[in-house]
Amino acid sequence: MEPVAGVAPDGCVQITGVAAREFQPQWWEAGTLNLTCDVRAPLLEPLEGPFRNTHAPSAVRTEDGWLIYYGALDGVESGLALLQRLEYHVSERELIGLRARGPSSCR
Repeated sequence: MEPVAGVAPDGCVQITGVAAREFQPQWWEAGTLNLTCDVRAPLLEPLEGPFRNTHAPSAVRTEDGWLIYYGALDGVESGLALLQRLEYHVSERELIGLRARGPSSCR
C-alpha cells in the first residue's frame, strides 16, 4: 500500500485497487461478515423534495472527469424512480470530497 495525503478524512483509510472474488454463501449464512459503512456515504445526497432516495451509484472515469449513473427518487414530485446521470470534470480526490450538486444533467 502507498499513502496518498488528502484523499480520506483524518482518522480514516481509503483502499483502492481491490476487487471482490466469488461470492461465498457460507460466510453470509454463518453471520461472520465484517461489513463497515463508508464514512462518505451516501455518495450522492438526494435533492430536496417529497421523495428523497438515491441508489446504486456507479462512477465511470472519463477522459476529463467522471460520469455517475444512479437510480433515484431524487427530489421529484412524483413517486416515479428515474435513471439519472451526473457529469463531473474533477479529479478522483475532488470526487471523493464532493457534496454539493445541482439537479441531474439527464432526467
